[in-house]
Amino acid sequence: MKATFQKFFVSNLLSDIPLEEAMVEASDNVMITNGNGVICGIGHTMLENLGAEPEDILGYRVDDLVARGYYDRSVIRECITLRKKVNGLLQDRHGHYLFSTANPVFGEDGRIRFVVTNTRGGDVLDQFIQERRESQKKYEGIAGYLRNRTKHCSVVAASPEMCRVLSICKRIADSDGTVLLTGESGTGKEICATYIYENSRRAGDAFLPINCSAIPSELVEAELFGYEKGAFTGADSKGRMGMLEVADHGTVFLDEIGELPLHVQPKLLRFLETGEIKRVGGSRLSYSDVRVIAATNRDLRQLVAQHKFREDLFYRLNVLPVHIPPLRNRREDILPLASFFLQQFNRKYERSLRLSPQFQEKLLAYHWPGNIRELRNLIERTVITAPKPGEPDQSPGPERSQEALGSEEERILPLREVVRDFERTYIQRAIQTCGGNMTQAARLLGVHRTQLYRKLAEKEF
Repeated sequence: MKATFQKFFVSNLLSDIPLEEAMVEASDNVMITNGNGVICGIGHTMLENLGAEPEDILGYRVDDLVARGYYDRSVIRECITLRKKVNGLLQDRHGHYLFSTANPVFGEDGRIRFVVTNTRGGDVLDQFIQERRESQKKYEGIAGYLRNRTKHCSVVAASPEMCRVLSICKRIADSDGTVLLTGESGTGKEICATYIYENSRRAGDAFLPINCSAIPSELVEAELFGYEKGAFTGADSKGRMGMLEVADHGTVFLDEIGELPLHVQPKLLRFLETGEIKRVGGSRLSYSDVRVIAATNRDLRQLVAQHKFREDLFYRLNVLPVHIPPLRNRREDILPLASFFLQQFNRKYERSLRLSPQFQEKLLAYHWPGNIRELRNLIERTVITAPKPGEPDQSPGPERSQEALGSEEERILPLREVVRDFERTYIQRAIQTCGGNMTQAARLLGVHRTQLYRKLAEKEF
């Protein structure tokens, strides 16, 4: 099952991968894995440094090496998750620090065919540390600039996708055009709206966020446009200005615009076109100079097709469209955001937690259906519930210590509970959607029916 190729040990899993293509050097610390992280080949030098035999390594997953203490982390797993070259600093079982580079090789179908990993020590470490210091200095400079420009809005963006979004927001900030922010719930639409406002010429005036879904449908018109005394039962005896009138010369952020009742939409369209305001129960017209930024996590074009949203209002809102990608599509932002929230909650709760390498890998591997909001909530929960020095860990089982993501020196919490809870909820939702039909639910989830039953047993439904 194993063969030796010039002091390079391979398993039969490597039979379809030409060693020439992998550019194997027999004298170097080289490891080859398939696209699932299973070790298919390893160099003689690496085996010597690990103090292992080929049968101890070949056929195992890279995660197994970490679990067995050969390394403290795996850049290979991060490479497979991010689908790109990854450099990283790791420590072996003897306490030696090493610099590791994992390179993915893709097949014609776009999948990772194999990963070639080269591990080195010595002078390469000094170069790596210097590059990290320069990168950190550059990042701190950009972050400082953004925080100075957005005095009340902290923007963290490291991914090319989010940097493009901020670049667009910066370009359109000084215009008065209506902005429509789209994206999944929790992606940071209000942060982008605040960023646009604080970089606009209206920054010294009012910024009023209004959640259209949080206002009862019968009160939305009065909230936006105001009302005269006696306009309806329970109305203020003196009447009241609406938010669009209060925000004159400023900016209004209409969040969840897709939930705006149909009967209010013509009046909002009229305001966007003319600035005209007529209070509920009144006849006098007034005017307000307001820049409108709207946001939604729904498909407005689909709502238009379903006659749940006016087409003319959609086009009037969609003057300057900005789409904010989900967190799973901009993974370079995950760790900077996690560090930002950790620093924030360390101050708030007087803690001194740090992100461990293991926790960082789990953050990068998770798909974040709740986006930035879910990440923020996880960090806050972790900071609150992490045991303090000298306190006993009150967790229910030993897996807590194995999955630990930090201590007061270098720990935060595991994602196992979060992932388990989400998976349970998601499976339940699929089953409910399919009316209890397990075959349909399995097909909807993209798993075999027996696998679905197994997951139901594991999750203890």
